[in-house]
Amino acid sequence: MLCLHQAVAAKSGRDLVQEKKYETQLNAIAPGQVETFRAATEAYDNHHYAEAAKLFETVLAAAPQYDTAMRRLAYCHLQMGQHAEAVRLAESALSLNRDEENLSALAYVLSEN
Repeated sequence: MLCLHQAVAAKSGRDLVQEKKYETQLNAIAPGQVETFRAATEAYDNHHYAEAAKLFETVLAAAPQYDTAMRRLAYCHLQMGQHAEAVRLAESALSLNRDEENLSALAYVLSEN
């Protein structure tokens, strides 16, 4: 399964090292959610935004402080035309972890209005 996941991640253009970091962080706080997170990311990469959103919400139910899932959920809502919710989620992700990725996400979401 890991090889298939790596192939999908590579095809999507995602940084495999960074994805592994995200999964390691999630595994430390909600070990049973790594596969769901992967499935959500794959759904997003395949433009299945509603499906991805449901899966990211599942991850967040188990790990509400996991900013990566929150940030990606914000992107889902943006793609579904739900700008206010995308902004709210991007702001929440940034409040959990003020890093470059969350700052960039909020800037991007705000610029898409």
